[in-house]
Amino acid sequence: IVAVAGYAETQWRPREQSLTGQFITAYRDRLYLLLQVLSRFGQTWRHTNVAYIVPGFASVYRSTALRQIDVNPHGLVIEDFNMTFELHRKRLGRIGFKPGVKAYCQEPHTLGDYYRQVRRWTLGFWQTVRRHGVWPSLFWAALILLILEVVVTSIGFLAAIGLAVFLALPPLTGDAVLGWDLYAENHAALSGLITLPALAFGIFVPDYFMTCMVAAYRRRPKYLLLGMGFLALRAVDAAISLRTIPQGWTTRSTGVWRSPSRR
Repeated sequence: IVAVAGYAETQWRPREQSLTGQFITAYRDRLYLLLQVLSRFGQTWRHTNVAYIVPGFASVYRSTALRQIDVNPHGLVIEDFNMTFELHRKRLGRIGFKPGVKAYCQEPHTLGDYYRQVRRWTLGFWQTVRRHGVWPSLFWAALILLILEVVVTSIGFLAAIGLAVFLALPPLTGDAVLGWDLYAENHAALSGLITLPALAFGIFVPDYFMTCMVAAYRRRPKYLLLGMGFLALRAVDAAISLRTIPQGWTTRSTGVWRSPSRR
C-alpha cells in the first residue's frame, strides 16, 4: 500500500450553520456515505485497485511514492486526481481504504461556494483525464464505466427534469401554453407516453428513499426535511459534469484557488 484514502465524514453542526449550510452538508453527507459504502470497498479491493481519487484532505502517501510522482503539474486546477492517476500510471502500489481511518471536512455554506467547489473538482477530473490519456489497464476499464455512468446519468437526469417541466407547464399556466399549436401537439404526444405523476414517482421516490436510509443510519431526522430539495443539487452536479467536459481540454490553471468561507 502506497497511499491510504481516509473515510470522509462531514461536520454536522446545525446550531452553527445556516439553513443553506445545513442543506449542503446533509446532501454531501448522503453522497459521501453512499459512495464510500457502495463503491469504495470494491475500488480498493486488493484484486482490483481501481480507486480514481485519494481525496487531498484525507490522504496519506508513502514518501517513496511521493518522490516518484508529479504532485502538482502546471495547468491543472486540482492535484488529488492527478496524484491518484500517477500511482496507477506508474504502477507504484495499492491504495488502501478503511472506515476506521476518518477525516472530517467542512462543506460550503453558500450555494455560490458550492457551485465553485463542484466545478473545480469536476474540471480537475477532466483535466487529469486529458493529461494522462488512456493506457491498457484494469484501472482504465473501470474508469471508462465510471465516465459512461456519469455522462449517461447526467444527460438522462437533466432530460427527465426538462420533460417534467414541459409536462407541468399547462397546469401552471392555466393551459395558456396549449394555445401554441406546436407545444400542444408535442405535449399530447408525450403525455400519452408518460404522465407527470409517473415521472415524479420514478425520479423523486428512489432519491428520497436513499435520503431516508441515510437519515435513519445517522439518526438525523432533519435530513428528511432537507432531503426534499436534494434533486436540485443533483441537477446542479449533473449540469456541471457535462459543462466541464469540453473545458477540461481548453482550460488551463495555475492551481491557485480561493477557499470558500468556513465556520
